[in-house]
Amino acid sequence: MHKISKATIIRTIVLLVMLANQVLALFGHSPLPFNDDQINEGVSTVLTILASLLAWFKNNNFTKEAIQAQHYLNSLKKDKSTKAKPNS
Repeated sequence: MHKISKATIIRTIVLLVMLANQVLALFGHSPLPFNDDQINEGVSTVLTILASLLAWFKNNNFTKEAIQAQHYLNSLKKDKSTKAKPNS
């Protein structure tokens, strides 16, 4: 028996709600209690938060020492990967 993941169920529910909202909007009804300005502000806020989290999460090297250390780390990783390959 296959088990459907929670993520799949949530995505399906969100899709159905959004489809119902779109159909109702097509017929002139506004089931969601938001106006265009509120939606614009909400989307902008979410995108700003996502961009901030991504910038914070990524390893951003600004100083000369940090850049040199990253190059050194990359060379160590490259050397390790080339040594791991078997000889033909």
